[in-house]
Amino acid sequence: MNTLRLLFAICLASLVTAPSPAQRNRAWLQVDILREGVPASLTRVHVSTQNIEKVQCALYRITPEQFLQYVTDSRFYEGYVFSNETAHTRRALREPEGELVQQWESTLTTRSRSASAGGNVVYYSRTTFLPRVGSGIYYLRVSAGKLWRGQFVLVSRMGCIAKYTVEGLLLYTYDYEGGQPLRDVRFTLFDRRRRPFRQIRTGADGIARIPVEDARGCSALFIQRGDDALFHPLYDTAIRPPKWKLYLYTDRPIYRPG
Repeated sequence: MNTLRLLFAICLASLVTAPSPAQRNRAWLQVDILREGVPASLTRVHVSTQNIEKVQCALYRITPEQFLQYVTDSRFYEGYVFSNETAHTRRALREPEGELVQQWESTLTTRSRSASAGGNVVYYSRTTFLPRVGSGIYYLRVSAGKLWRGQFVLVSRMGCIAKYTVEGLLLYTYDYEGGQPLRDVRFTLFDRRRRPFRQIRTGADGIARIPVEDARGCSALFIQRGDDALFHPLYDTAIRPPKWKLYLYTDRPIYRPG
């Protein structure tokens, strides 16, 4: 008897959770930015879709002030994304309004096909480089009909390495292409509520130091020198032992034992 009840429960759950043919065959769109924060020639955009072969792309330049309005908004940094699915929700954020820089159409590559009760499903994807643009902060919008997704893209010739020490946080900035240290780079520190609370600058050696009391309460860094800008959340605000290093090569910190 118990076995029959278990089988009935499993069948019922599968009927409830199984997607309908319309759901299986609906179109969807996903956009991922790869290697953000490096020159445009190395910044890659990966687009994957279901039942969509071509997408329209538009790149807008926005100001640092506009960008900071979003990354310091709790709705945004808690996981909000720009898309047609969130555009009409109660917690919706308006898309950034910037200067249109580039528009292009991208034809995707067929990856796989599958047959279902409602018809055929085709999966597409493509990874491309951003068009050649100068350093700055951009908003990329990828669309297909009524479907669209948007993401911020930071294009910069500046690199940054940070290291936690017992004295605080040691920051080193350098030219990504030439390797030389960069002086007068401005770091804005944000507390755990994403409010700016301190600014520091690098010296001629490209180094800046954050004392331990500020490093403990720092949740993110906005790094700027002219049009070059980087933004890095710091997920672990506790000071780690010297054997741990924090590398800021990508769009999020990566802890690696030294």
